[in-house]
Amino acid sequence: VKGGGGLLSCHRHTGPVHAHVLQGRWRYLEHEWVAEAGSYVYETPGETHTLVTVGEEDMITLFHVTGALMYCDERGQVTRAEDVFDKVRMARE
Repeated sequence: VKGGGGLLSCHRHTGPVHAHVLQGRWRYLEHEWVAEAGSYVYETPGETHTLVTVGEEDMITLFHVTGALMYCDERGQVTRAEDVFDKVRMARE
């Protein structure tokens, strides 16, 4: 994700997510902590969050995602879902 305020829309996952930050800094708007290079982050299944980068450096994180990615609106209602099969199809298109 690009630095300087890059954003990944509000979402949640149906399974756990393990994240290893390789470069840059990021946080969730819903939390006070900041992940930075060397950090490990565990995301609990079903927790809704919005990822934003911190600072100007691009963020590179290895996310091990299981299950679907559920995008949410401002009320937390699911508006769209993607799983690994959707990601493969998008990569081929």
